Amino acid sequence: MWTRLAPPRCRTTPRSTSWSGWPCRRGPWVALDRDLAALKRGYGLDLTGGELHAKDFCVSIAEQDEIPGFEALSHQQRRDEVNRLRREKLKKYTDANKRRSKEAHFRRTDPFVHLSRRERSQLLEDALDMVGKARVKLFSEAIRKADAPGDVVTQAFQQVVSRFEYYLEWRNSEPDGHINKGLLIMDQEGAREASYRSMLDEFRKSGHPWGALRNVIEAPFFVDSSLSGFTQLADVCAYAVRRYLEKGLEPGSHEERNFLRIFPKFDRSGTRLHGLRHSCTKGTCPCLVSRQRGHAGDMAGTANDI
Repeated sequence: MWTRLAPPRCRTTPRSTSWSGWPCRRGPWVALDRDLAALKRGYGLDLTGGELHAKDFCVSIAEQDEIPGFEALSHQQRRDEVNRLRREKLKKYTDANKRRSKEAHFRRTDPFVHLSRRERSQLLEDALDMVGKARVKLFSEAIRKADAPGDVVTQAFQQVVSRFEYYLEWRNSEPDGHINKGLLIMDQEGAREASYRSMLDEFRKSGHPWGALRNVIEAPFFVDSSLSGFTQLADVCAYAVRRYLEKGLEPGSHEERNFLRIFPKFDRSGTRLHGLRHSCTKGTCPCLVSRQRGHAGDMAGTANDI
């Protein structure tokens, strides 16, 4: 029986890194794929080719605010008006580099210009609710960069892979007789793919920092996110984790509410939280993650804490 770690996704800002993925068997995998296709149709993204990358739709689209009665327009009218304004803006650029940068921003957000800010916010909530209702387990590592020496992406990879390994080991100890092996299916990331392969190969030969790697097999498989809805959902989950830890620690905040949509899906053993860790200096973060792991008043993530 195969358990895939659905495409881990890294969301990085100058302040922090959040790396998320989830194990999922074939049945829930197929159901989630079907539900995601329906979600995209409901927002017209099947017609625009929109991928659910938070950096593309959880942003301001300034042109929408410049169009009177934007929300009263049809989707096609919205697109036409936004694209008209964008063409006019591009004509005013005399600096080629600035023009290319603006064109790149317009391309990323283009699939979502027919959706108002309110609708795009609802899209994020609906995507998170879909994960929250699915038969999956989530794993994520969030690292505050200022408190972390070395390469934070490497550290996050080690943490998530080792927790996936322990999850498979636990599943294999159950009395149902099923043997679970895991595959890593990851988003294409040309600059780091060789490093990920090398790390996993080293884990297999010599073990990861906290033990042996027996159940995660093969080399990582890298996929084009446009062809994998699970890469996109992992991106949305990583975004929700990062936004909560950076912006949403106020109880009842919008960021906290979105985070709570998926928080129960992180792997647990009884009441002990294993699937999510916030690595930061002791006593500096009162987040739900640190409190549930018992680190809010102590070290919120130490090198041997998984």
